[in-house]
This record gives sequence, C-alpha cells and structure tokens, in this order.
Amino acid sequence: MRTTHTYVTMEVPKELHDLVRANMEAAGYQHAINDEGEIDMHGIALVAEVDSRTESQRAAEGLVHALEAIERCEAISEDDFEPILERMKRVFDAV
Repeated sequence: MRTTHTYVTMEVPKELHDLVRANMEAAGYQHAINDEGEIDMHGIALVAEVDSRTESQRAAEGLVHALEAIERCEAISEDDFEPILERMKRVFDAV
C-alpha cells in the first residue's frame, strides 16, 4: 500500500535550505528530499535557537555591522564618517 499526501512549497533563502537539507541528510532523512531538491518536512517542527549573547555583545555586533556598511558606502566622505563613528561609540559606551 502506498500513502501519498500533498504539501505546499515555501521559498526560503538558499543558505537556510542548504542548512536544513544537510541536517536532514545527516539525520538519515534523505527520503524526505525529492528529485527537485524540495524538502518534505511533514512531521518536522522548526524551533528558534536561543540567543545567549548579552545585550552588550548584541550591541557590539550591531556596531560592527553598521561600521562595515558605512565603510562600503561611497556616498559618505571620510569627513562625514568621523562624527558618525563618534556618535556610535557614545551609544555603545552607554550600553
């Protein structure tokens, strides 16, 4: 007897798809991945990982990302960058 069921597809970022696929394969669930690479997650529940970083660590990471974005932006001159950097340092010191 063959059982069939239908499912709805949901597009996710490739990085997420690849991570889920690798974890499914590592757990022995190759049968849940069809020929088109769709992952049938019937009976599988997703849970959010716990963010164990402190508020200061999250603020520091946010500061690093913001600084990297500003450095990549050609529209901001070096003279404009310094006041932004100083303000961000004050915000970080206050956390």
